[in-house]
Amino acid sequence: MSEAEGHPLTIERAKELINGELGDRYRTILCRSCAPIYWYQRRGSHAEILGSGTVTFVRTRRRLMAITAAHVVREYEEARANATWPMQLQVMNAMLNLEVIAINYDLDLATLAIDDKLLSRIGKDIEPLSTLPPRVPQEGRGILLAGYPGVDMLEPGPMEVSWGLFTVLGVAWRVLPDQITWVADRDEPNIQTDLPPDHCLLGISGGPLIGLFGSASHLSRHVLSGIIIKVHQELEKVIARPANFISDDGSIAELHRGI
Repeated sequence: MSEAEGHPLTIERAKELINGELGDRYRTILCRSCAPIYWYQRRGSHAEILGSGTVTFVRTRRRLMAITAAHVVREYEEARANATWPMQLQVMNAMLNLEVIAINYDLDLATLAIDDKLLSRIGKDIEPLSTLPPRVPQEGRGILLAGYPGVDMLEPGPMEVSWGLFTVLGVAWRVLPDQITWVADRDEPNIQTDLPPDHCLLGISGGPLIGLFGSASHLSRHVLSGIIIKVHQELEKVIARPANFISDDGSIAELHRGI
């Protein structure tokens, strides 16, 4: 592959490019590629959020789907089984009837069937990623990641939820066959958030990790590289599962213990 066809950028050049208008463009891509998923129960006029995560939207040659962490689906199903009041599942503003295409708890990945009608009801512009099959980034090369941490219900008055998006423009710290890790750079952070400084980030599971590829002079491509499955609090470390475990029909490959 020649440099013009997509050789990864150096760290220094990637930082230079994403600190300006291009950085804003990539944050827009992150915002439009994912949304919060959450479940709540109603007791009269009061609604209580029981849990949340993030879903990443992907349109392949074969279907439209949402991808999230398997533990997000498990937590929802456990809450529904134990609920004492009517419970509802939503993706931002859109009610969702959960239809799982595939789920793999070893990989902590789940794919969900959705349609364009749901995207139109979410409450913000959505542009599904259309880059499967994905490319895995190289260690020390540019990545983007995002997610919606858990929130509290705002009261009094009608049900209203305020979502803050957590985004990172950074570099991959460690890339293995079964995981991609980002670690916060305290000296040169490139993190944006609409959240209070001490807000818990556990709701970002299911969010996208996007790899940046380009020539020495410009960023030319962005592709889905992974799905966030674990976060270590205080912005220290985020772990994502490589998206190449997911096929364009939504099926999920098995994790081979030898890798």
